[in-house]
Amino acid sequence: MQNSINYGHTEQIISPQRYRSPFDIPGAIRDRFVDMLVISIPIMRFVEFKIVGRLFLTEIILICLLPILLFNNRTLLTTPLPKMMILLLSVWLVGQIATDLIRHTPFADFMRGWAKIGITLINFSALYILTFGKRRRIVLFAIGLALGGILCYYFNPNIYAEDYPWKFGVGESLTWLLIILACGVKVRWFFLRISIISFAIAVNLYLGFRSYAGICFLTATYVFFQRLWVLKDAKKINLSLKNLVVIGLAFFFTSFIFLKTYGYMAQQGMLGEKARQIYEQQAHGALGLLIGGRSEILVSIHAIIDSPIIGHGSWAKDYRYADTLVYLKRVLGYYPGQSNELGLIPTHSHLFGAWVEAGILGAVFWIWVLSLPIRGMAMLIRIKEVLTPLFVFFGFLLIWHVLFSPFGAELRFIIPYCIVVMMRLLPPRGKRTQQLKW
Repeated sequence: MQNSINYGHTEQIISPQRYRSPFDIPGAIRDRFVDMLVISIPIMRFVEFKIVGRLFLTEIILICLLPILLFNNRTLLTTPLPKMMILLLSVWLVGQIATDLIRHTPFADFMRGWAKIGITLINFSALYILTFGKRRRIVLFAIGLALGGILCYYFNPNIYAEDYPWKFGVGESLTWLLIILACGVKVRWFFLRISIISFAIAVNLYLGFRSYAGICFLTATYVFFQRLWVLKDAKKINLSLKNLVVIGLAFFFTSFIFLKTYGYMAQQGMLGEKARQIYEQQAHGALGLLIGGRSEILVSIHAIIDSPIIGHGSWAKDYRYADTLVYLKRVLGYYPGQSNELGLIPTHSHLFGAWVEAGILGAVFWIWVLSLPIRGMAMLIRIKEVLTPLFVFFGFLLIWHVLFSPFGAELRFIIPYCIVVMMRLLPPRGKRTQQLKW
């Protein structure tokens, strides 16, 4: 019998090995590793660098991860919703570049303006791939954001955190953890869920975080209505325009009750002397509390009317608008305050800020984003979903920020996360429901 071994080599021909990507890790190990990444990345938000503007370690990690994520999952971003998001973000960037070139925006300003949009695009792309189709990763990222926010309070606090430790400190993070806790309660324990969210309402209201108290209130209202619909077998109920109008009016009515209740409590001093003073400054003007709290909208609309197509440029400055805000507040009976030292055009809104800076193309993006939570929550109300409190809370939070908060800093990755969460509620490629797994 011939020896099968010849000079240390087998005579048998070995079939060529299949090429293995360096990122081709066994599924279970890879999933655990990605889960750890998803919760760790937002925790790192407390580390911040000054590069052109503010850049967070969370964003640096997402920027570094994106090429690897695209290598393994390059097709995920070609589905309709993320593709539209990327397209409209690119349109916003084109509008910003064109505006800055026409307005001769200073280099330092347009670099910050362009980077803000570009980094948002990267953050969204990385987060979409990282959390794709997994409930637990949506929850893990929210937990990471909350823990990172608490670390921010201790290691990199907001300039207002010393005077307002709840609103500009730990309040945001602890509210998120309460909402996540509500998701951990079994769906059939409805009243315990509502109680946890109600506790979040009470704490935020008492400690002066009105916007979060209102968002929690709307979340509790939604969970209540969803419970009623599910009990009536909501899948058989036609989600017609009439029903949507009825739901909208119900939310408007409950919001009105919330504002009136808050106003009474604040005026009576039940929320403390500081809350009473703030309420009197913002509510006793001619246009009420909402405009009093976000009076910048009066001037941003003026700036948009002056140049609706081409914006005023990145970090747009014009002392006329800053001084006009002080004048209008005085005329309307609000506390006037002082104009911004840098002369920045007041906006205090994602939508109006982008419209003022980049023109109509910036507004188109945020109007589309505003449609996502509206469409998503309209579909969710008929579904028995364990993560309803989290989905709804971040849906209302997204609406609030788009309408009433300036865009930048940590919101460059918090808002893309909210958008990703809303996309999970919308059907991909014409399917009726989005498949989410743990």
